Amino acid sequence: MHPEKSLFWLFLLTNVLLVLCGTGSGNGAGSTKEVAAPTVSGSKTGSIMIMSTSTETSITSSEATETAAPASDKNDDETKGDTQSGSSNDTGTSSPQGAKSGGEETTTPIDPVVIVPLFLLAGFAVVLFIGQRLLDYSRAVRLRKTIWENAPRVVTTPSTAVAIWKRVSYSPLWGKRRSREFRPFKWLNMGTLPTRLESILMMLYFVLNMIFALATVDWSQAELGMKMDNLRNHTGTLATANLIPLVLTAGRNNPLIPILHVPFDTFNLMHRFLGRLVVVETLLHIAAVLITKVSSSGWGVLPQELWGKELVLYGFIAGIMFVTLTIQAWSPFRHAFYEFFLHFHILLSIGALITLWYHLADLQQQYLMIGVFLAWALERATRVGNIIWRNTRGIPTKVEVGILPADTIWLRVRTPRSWNIKAGQHIYLYIPSIGLWTSHPFSIAWTDDEASGKPTSQVRSMISACTQPQEPTLYLLIKCHNGFTRRMWKKAARAKSGTFSAVAFAEGPYGGLESLSSFRSVILVAGGVGITHQLLYLRELIEGYHNRAAAIRRVTLVWSIRTLDQVESVQPFLQALLTQHAQCTRRENPLSVSILIFASLTHLQKSVSTSTYQRGSPYSKIHRPRASVFSTASTTPMMSDGHASPRIGNETTPEAMDYVPFTGMHDSASVEVFNHRANIYALLNNEIGRQIGAMYVSVCGPGGLADDVRDAVREHLKTGDTDLEFYEESFSW
Repeated sequence: MHPEKSLFWLFLLTNVLLVLCGTGSGNGAGSTKEVAAPTVSGSKTGSIMIMSTSTETSITSSEATETAAPASDKNDDETKGDTQSGSSNDTGTSSPQGAKSGGEETTTPIDPVVIVPLFLLAGFAVVLFIGQRLLDYSRAVRLRKTIWENAPRVVTTPSTAVAIWKRVSYSPLWGKRRSREFRPFKWLNMGTLPTRLESILMMLYFVLNMIFALATVDWSQAELGMKMDNLRNHTGTLATANLIPLVLTAGRNNPLIPILHVPFDTFNLMHRFLGRLVVVETLLHIAAVLITKVSSSGWGVLPQELWGKELVLYGFIAGIMFVTLTIQAWSPFRHAFYEFFLHFHILLSIGALITLWYHLADLQQQYLMIGVFLAWALERATRVGNIIWRNTRGIPTKVEVGILPADTIWLRVRTPRSWNIKAGQHIYLYIPSIGLWTSHPFSIAWTDDEASGKPTSQVRSMISACTQPQEPTLYLLIKCHNGFTRRMWKKAARAKSGTFSAVAFAEGPYGGLESLSSFRSVILVAGGVGITHQLLYLRELIEGYHNRAAAIRRVTLVWSIRTLDQVESVQPFLQALLTQHAQCTRRENPLSVSILIFASLTHLQKSVSTSTYQRGSPYSKIHRPRASVFSTASTTPMMSDGHASPRIGNETTPEAMDYVPFTGMHDSASVEVFNHRANIYALLNNEIGRQIGAMYVSVCGPGGLADDVRDAVREHLKTGDTDLEFYEESFSW
């Protein structure tokens, strides 16, 4: 989705909601008409749907307006009707519904002050948008200045303020742990921590919500019921209003992702946070209702209120659903039973929203619910439209699946339409024969699309286990886990050929927010199958250098793996890149490409039988000469204890001899293999010593590796003498 289109739809949706909510408040505000008669509705309409910080798929707040309304009916009948009305001496008489209940019922005018936190959140989104546009502009200026620069080294030093900002924004909550999951036991996944900046923003928004929910209550009133009515109104309004950003940020087609250049992973974090915030506000809303009822009529009135009034019953059911959603979305449950969590979460969310709609019947908060349903419907319609467009053109999308070493599978996805794939993008893949309703995100390792005009003939000639593809083709490499990917692995393992084909549906592409064209030095760090995220970035940089569309002069790919047999899974792609680099590199200012492979174990992992692997692999027909041509390291990386690291270079090992040599490389390219874990701090120190211009560091891999890279970048930012940017690609659920 283009940013301009995203912005258009966002503004259009916002204006519609503002008009709707403005109409609602006109009926209930100025003249205090009883729009919702028998209910002193606990939610005020705050029409802020722009907020980008949505929360947990537990769309939990709406219940806020729940039992508040009926509470006043009952009290009017039983004792003091005046005490129950939120705006004590209302000028209007009772509405028709109020008359039915037998007491005077008036609706409290909507107070815009209550929803100020959402306005501030929208303002923060606007600031992010402006900041991102300024960053894009500065990168474009830098690109124009450096792309034709012939100097071997361009020294760039950021301002102190920029260096401090980067260091703060990259900081974990505490220590250096950010992406590594908390696992007290192997089977218990407690999730990951937010960054320090994310934590500050979430805490600030939480505090603002509590302040405007509590401080706007007139605590000087003598009647407890009137105080609780105000509290119920304010918490209900905030909870209902927060549902709009909650739903908005839950979707993968969230228009704020391309507009703000904030990845889905961050919105997913904010979605979970806001879900919990909405639950807190919902519980406060319910507590205010209970206090009002019990203080005036005792506990015995509650069953009669619950079963005697639809408003209360619907609110109670919605509240139970929202709280259940939040508990069910807790990290250990979510990770242990993800597919069950996903389907149950969606069904329960739909049920909660529908019951909430009936709970808010004739209340102004229904205008907010229109915004919630509209945001959800637009996201789903976009998703369905994407699937239909991508997979229908005479022939269906087909996927071929095979097994690779190290518990990895390869997928070749052939689609009827061409894809305009950018580096760093991923797709969602549906395979009905494996999981009927399940879709999972997978990074695109390579594309073979003649319509794109990209030089991929080398890959076409090498990846030829079967007939060369005529349709646009995407290549994926996936590490097997439980569930969807494990079922694919088992089905391929049972097949006689070691592969199987199936009809599939591809959705996307998503992601690819970062452009590296203005950087002169780039470090791409990958762990395991995280290499799939970095391959297209390397290709994009080589092509940008060749077309004089990128300022790149030095790129280093660092790949950390457990065993060397994993190299086979991407060897054809790396060979194609090295060949392309040799053909594109100019004599003056050649592009330096370094590929560093670190294998922590020196034995081959026999996760798949040799016969199955050779039959099923798309690389099985590639010749494997018994020789090692990995170059000797030009510098000796240091281990964490300060001793020189052992390396695989001229001294060939049985592991290295099994691999295809990388041939036809330019003098400015090298491939080095080491039989130990990578020392990220030493590597980054070495690369910064040879830095050319602005440097970009990207990492995609296990949490521990990502945390090490983040920490190493922050250490170098302390000095403030290097222009360095950091980005982590991650999927968190």
